[in-house]
Amino acid sequence: MLAVTTGTVLVSAFIMTKRMTPVYIASADLKIQRASSTKGFLSDYIIWGNVDFVGTESMVIRSWPVMVETCQRMGWIKAGGQETETLAKVRGLTRAIEIEKTGYTNILRLIYSGSEPQECARVVNTVAEVYRERALTERNAELERLRNYYRKEMERTEQELVEAERAYQTFQERVQM
Repeated sequence: MLAVTTGTVLVSAFIMTKRMTPVYIASADLKIQRASSTKGFLSDYIIWGNVDFVGTESMVIRSWPVMVETCQRMGWIKAGGQETETLAKVRGLTRAIEIEKTGYTNILRLIYSGSEPQECARVVNTVAEVYRERALTERNAELERLRNYYRKEMERTEQELVEAERAYQTFQERVQM
């Protein structure tokens, strides 16, 4: 009786194992850094206080623009495609991608699981790439805004200097008369 029970359990376990679809998990780690600028050196701490910047970036990764672009790059949707299909694919990816903060660090781990190992790796790498490109574009735009701000400030200061020199010149001429 013991041998028959053991044999039945082993055969059942073997059959179930062979029928199961393997699940593959891919992950990518992203180091999240706040862009620093001289203009906002202290203002970030004064205005935002204890805002969880890494948590915020986690939400940015899951944002509609990042998920849509990822789906497009994966070939799951086309730009200008049907709204219902786009909505379904983007929501599916948003639910499927896991994001976890790694301990007390500023590193986020993206995790995606599925039945195709190459697709899993492609998905996490594409999400990371899209996020990185969007963050870089945003930082460049911020730097361009700062550059324009400082250029205007320099022009204003130069104008003030020219006016001050004229006033000084006029004063010098009056005193010498």
